[in-house]
Amino acid sequence: MGERKRNKVSEALRGAISQIVLFELQDPRIGFVTITSVEVTKDLMQAKVGVSILGQEADRTKALACLDHARGYIQEQIGRKLELRHVPALKFELDDSARKGEEVMRLIEEAMKDNRREE
Repeated sequence: MGERKRNKVSEALRGAISQIVLFELQDPRIGFVTITSVEVTKDLMQAKVGVSILGQEADRTKALACLDHARGYIQEQIGRKLELRHVPALKFELDDSARKGEEVMRLIEEAMKDNRREE
């Protein structure tokens, strides 16, 4: 499978999953979820879906469990929206890059404040 086709399928899946989660899932436990990435295996049989979820750790865990529970519905909707021979099996994983970025920025700001005080 060519890398270009995998990237194209990954982007199509990311867009479709985002639309389904945003507009079709009615579970209030999911909260504010952003689909950050989709990585498809070479054989297009599986896809790892990176999700960023705002909130406390318990809320994030609950939202991830709800997404996992809705996986069958999401895959069914993908099958209807996209013209794929086979809809990849989805695996949702937390993407903490945004949270880590915020923490790094906070640490940099603290260091800058401390540096200004010392001058």
